[in-house]
Amino acid sequence: MRAKRLVKQARILLRNRAKRLTPEGKKEIEERIEELERAISRGAKKQVEKSAAALEKAVARHIRKTKLQVVGEWAYSLTTAALIALVIRHFAVEPFKIPSGSMIPTLKIGDKILVSKFVYGLRIPFAGIRLPMGSKPKRWDVIVFSTRGIYDACQFPKNFVKRVVGLPGETLEIRDGKIYKYIPDGNGGEKATPVDRPEYVAEILYENIEEGRRVRIEEWDYVKILGIRLWKKGFPRQSVRGYWPYGIKGKKFTVPEGCYFALGDNTSKSFDGRGWGFVPFENIRGKVMCKWSFKPPFGQGVVR
Repeated sequence: MRAKRLVKQARILLRNRAKRLTPEGKKEIEERIEELERAISRGAKKQVEKSAAALEKAVARHIRKTKLQVVGEWAYSLTTAALIALVIRHFAVEPFKIPSGSMIPTLKIGDKILVSKFVYGLRIPFAGIRLPMGSKPKRWDVIVFSTRGIYDACQFPKNFVKRVVGLPGETLEIRDGKIYKYIPDGNGGEKATPVDRPEYVAEILYENIEEGRRVRIEEWDYVKILGIRLWKKGFPRQSVRGYWPYGIKGKKFTVPEGCYFALGDNTSKSFDGRGWGFVPFENIRGKVMCKWSFKPPFGQGVVR
């Protein structure tokens, strides 16, 4: 109970600061303590609140905080706020900024987004393990994921934002701006049917890749620590790595189990799954919830 804690703290202060108190100040605080204790024993709620407020004022008037106490309270408040922010950022939501046009018209250059990090299951910090809870990504979800371990995505791990168009185990083909899914035709073969686009998704024309197109990867990159941009040097601006293996008209492909196929909405300006393949579920950091305009105090991540 708050009132009882207040009485206990006031008695400790009286004992520790007795030499610094004037007789009048000591007497007033003792009287307020006794008054609050009587109100507590009677169970008079309104009187308890009134007496507690009077005791707080008397303590503040006669017992001033030392500089060390003030610094300690500030340090405790800042540490608590930082820990809460880190927990929210790791488990709940994280802000990102869009620096490229790969998701136009859904996300424009400079847009700021909030990403839900628990919708697909919570991650255990530093263990790389996702708890078996939450839902799985659905087709047309806009996700943020790490490129760590994805061959030919980039030289250094980055965060990408793309739209899920292919689910685990599906056989797909990109043809004339649409996503086609192969399903059994009942005669031992397969037939390609276009995947329906929901109303909330803008009309998107997914471009095919001409055979032999080369993958170009940006290797000149930077990281952000507390909003400070630190450049990584020593690599050429771009390099060539292999070919675009997916998205060629007339060539179907199968999404591996446990992985997803993701493309940018602006496919003419998007380096996406057509070039580097599939996104393992473990790499997905979360689902884009909404755009926002607030600037966080410790900087924000960048997604391609």
